[in-house]
Amino acid sequence: MEWKREIQCHVNLICAMDARFIGTPIDYVVFEGLAEQDPREIVFIDVKTGRTATLTPIQQKIKQVIDQKRVRWETIHIGALEEKII
Repeated sequence: MEWKREIQCHVNLICAMDARFIGTPIDYVVFEGLAEQDPREIVFIDVKTGRTATLTPIQQKIKQVIDQKRVRWETIHIGALEEKII
């Protein structure tokens, strides 16, 4: 896919195998180093066409949340949820 190659060349040579397409509200989450089984960084990417394209208001808010390091990890155990519902 030509566009993936173009993104790879544009964003610090991020390995396309590390990228996961989300589509909305951002285009990609890249787990840098995942292909080598050594994740080192997580990068959020939104692809824009043209030089004047800007982030949408919700994308700007998401970027602000990330810049402020208000990000966390959660693990959800499905079995535990089922027990609580019953």
